[in-house]
Amino acid sequence: MTGSFLNQGQVCAASSRIYIEAPLFDTLVSGFEQAVKSLQVGPGMQETAQINPVVSRAHCDKVAAYLEEARQQKAELISGSAGPDAGGYYIPPTLVVNPDAGLRLSREEVFGPVVNLVRVADGEEALRLANDSDFGLTASVWTRDLTQALNYTDRLQAGTVWVNSHTLIDANLPFGGMKQSGTGRDFGPDCSDGLVRNQIRLRALLALRRGRRKAFPDAPLADFRSFSLLWKAIFA
Repeated sequence: MTGSFLNQGQVCAASSRIYIEAPLFDTLVSGFEQAVKSLQVGPGMQETAQINPVVSRAHCDKVAAYLEEARQQKAELISGSAGPDAGGYYIPPTLVVNPDAGLRLSREEVFGPVVNLVRVADGEEALRLANDSDFGLTASVWTRDLTQALNYTDRLQAGTVWVNSHTLIDANLPFGGMKQSGTGRDFGPDCSDGLVRNQIRLRALLALRRGRRKAFPDAPLADFRSFSLLWKAIFA
């Protein structure tokens, strides 16, 4: 639930599409429904509130438009509390069960408290649907079979893949996506790559073959001896 509804789903790494194998689908949908309907919706200053208003009226209207399109297409929506204030920027935490693949909320980033639950035949279908996207920031695999987990993580087209968790971030590791999920990386040793330009510097040492050290008067003698040994090893 945290992976989907943290900060009202306004998290770039939110798990907004969940693929569930058929034998487990009904059980998990029922569990998700109970959890969503138990979430407390209220203002951010209310300590007990778990879902708060979204960031602005414009964004509230945008997320509501995604849900209205789904309703018009007869999608099954399971919603929690609508919030205490009809004039607030509240979007009820919502599950969309087996939405049509052509709906915008199936193809775009909703960035709100909305989660698609999709029935699949097996893990291979889940993998195919997960990769059938213009985006590839994060993904997660949930299973008790570590071998299967590694099999799928190797083939998921996402910059970060978790196993049996979601949205855990380590500042020591680079964070970024594939495809249209941005460029470059945050955090880790790669975070500054987008802010710099590399310069490659090459210095000719061919004169060392004949011992012409005078061409490189500032080089230590040890450098010449090392290069001479390397040259003999390669070309002898």
